[in-house]
Amino acid sequence: MDYPFVQVSAYDVTNIDSRASVALRFDGEFSLPGVTEQDVIDAVKAAFSSLPNVTVSGTRYEVTSSSV
Repeated sequence: MDYPFVQVSAYDVTNIDSRASVALRFDGEFSLPGVTEQDVIDAVKAAFSSLPNVTVSGTRYEVTSSSV
């Protein structure tokens, strides 16, 4: 997966073996009028959150560089 990307994960608190993860990478071509990256992330989180006993988390992964 190229950076940056967002990973949304969910698991059933009553069954730790029941889990799902979605990785999203937005490129420069993401330009739907009225839709933001956060809107897409929120929609995925909402789909997982609508299930009973499910906990959802989201993490953005980025690579940063600096002179050494």
